[in-house]
Amino acid sequence: MISIKKYTLALALFLCFQWGWGQQLGQYTNFIFNYQMVNPAATGYTTCTEIKTNYRQQWSGIDGAPKTTNVFVHGRLRAMRNAFQGLGANIESDVNGAFGSTSLMLNYAYHTRVSKGYNLAGGIAVGLTQVRIDYTKVNFADPYNETVINGVVSDYIFPNINAGVWLYRGDRFYGLSIKSLTNSPIDGLSTGRYNRHFSIVYGKYIKISKDLAFKPSFMFRWVKGTRPAIDAQALITYKKRFSLGFAARNGHGVSGIFKFDVYKQLAVSYAYDLTLNRLKYGSYHTHEISLALKTCAVLGKEKELCAAYE
Repeated sequence: MISIKKYTLALALFLCFQWGWGQQLGQYTNFIFNYQMVNPAATGYTTCTEIKTNYRQQWSGIDGAPKTTNVFVHGRLRAMRNAFQGLGANIESDVNGAFGSTSLMLNYAYHTRVSKGYNLAGGIAVGLTQVRIDYTKVNFADPYNETVINGVVSDYIFPNINAGVWLYRGDRFYGLSIKSLTNSPIDGLSTGRYNRHFSIVYGKYIKISKDLAFKPSFMFRWVKGTRPAIDAQALITYKKRFSLGFAARNGHGVSGIFKFDVYKQLAVSYAYDLTLNRLKYGSYHTHEISLALKTCAVLGKEKELCAAYE
């Protein structure tokens, strides 16, 4: 019984830490490049199959700092008149010291054309999330009396649902999404829950000249019990192939973002975060790299629906 209470206490402390920092779920500096992982309504946006992968090393230099890895695959089902459907799958792994989580989600989205050149999409993602704690990485105050749990890994698995809507046209988009929609309790913890994560996003494509464009975008995020977070991006794009710019997040710091289409079918994005809050005194920073492979570009069938998102 004592051991069970200690398991519960350790995971509860982890969840409190995560809630306090607003990071029960992974976050992204280049949130536009990884938007399908935030909002399932963007699933199937491309005209054919796309594979995306993302790796984020947060606060490099801190032992046990968060590391997030994603692999996302999505594509478009057979199109109907003025509408089409998207189907995808996302695997996300997040490690934070002794604690970690893994999610497997299946995405579905329905896109339909509405007035004034806009498309409206609604999406849902369903799957399972596993939360775990590795007690071999926990430093107890009295390790001699904690040998009973030494080497134990505890797992908690629960269902998860994400949902969202996305309105877009050639030069702009708007999105609303909710992650952990079910506010699922974690089996084994009487008060442990994955809180709902709300986000609102906006982006626009502003043509400057034949080759240059300006792409600002914003995301507002909120989790119950935490301070709202606001992310902003400003990118200059050259020939829709090379993008360079910066980003900022309230209370955290600023970032530099680089994106390059190596070929029509392969895009690479890198973001470097410079921490400006209290962690800055340790010179801690964050690296994020993303890759995207579009099979339709190989076949020459790609069609752009929203330049602000591309």
